[in-house]
Amino acid sequence: MPVADTVKPTTRCAPKSRRGSAVPTWPSFETEIERSLRLLRQLRLPVSLFALPLHDRPGAEAAAAHALAGLGTVGRLPDGRLGLLYLGPRARGAEGEAQLVKLLYERITRALEEAGRPEAVPAIAAIHGWTDELGSAGLLLAALAAPAGAARPAGSESTIPFLTYRLPRHA
Repeated sequence: MPVADTVKPTTRCAPKSRRGSAVPTWPSFETEIERSLRLLRQLRLPVSLFALPLHDRPGAEAAAAHALAGLGTVGRLPDGRLGLLYLGPRARGAEGEAQLVKLLYERITRALEEAGRPEAVPAIAAIHGWTDELGSAGLLLAALAAPAGAARPAGSESTIPFLTYRLPRHA
């Protein structure tokens, strides 16, 4: 009997979040954010928290969560939006923030298309800061919820809907 007849084909699975295929709830996600910030507090690394309002579209949310899981910790924010804690490299300033949002937008768009859900990606909200300046997940969340510092990067030609919030630097 040929080997091809005895070996069962495998299917490639999408990456899963740390806690399985379900999107972690806010208390679990908050714990992961706090743990990451506490471990990295002595270093100066860029940190971003992204929010996507996909909670009213479960199939789209699951596809987006799987697409983003390779970039950082994914979980549910208290208001129901899908959150991503990103602790990775990016170019400095507004240009780097815009490039990062574009990357997320493209990943989510591709994941929705592959899942057979070619839906428009909603506005991506983001808060950017530094690990050595952040006190807690609550600070990130409060800054993300406060539209008063919302700004699109200067000179941005992007058609990607997003708002960027920046944490004020400590004096």
